[in-house]
Amino acid sequence: MAVTATVALRDRLRAALRRHIDPDDDTMPALDPDGFLWVSADSVLDDLVKAVGQP
Repeated sequence: MAVTATVALRDRLRAALRRHIDPDDDTMPALDPDGFLWVSADSVLDDLVKAVGQP
C-alpha cells in the first residue's frame, strides 16, 4: 500500500512541477551560491516524498 501511495504521490508531484522540469534532460533548476544548478527531477521528487513523510 505504501509503495502505491508513494508512486501516486510522485506522479502528482511530477505533474504539478512539470513546468519547472526541462523536458530535454529531465532536470530542474536548484539554487546554488553561484546561481543555478541543474539537478535530476527524480532526485528532487525523492526528496519531496521523503519530506512529506510517507509511511
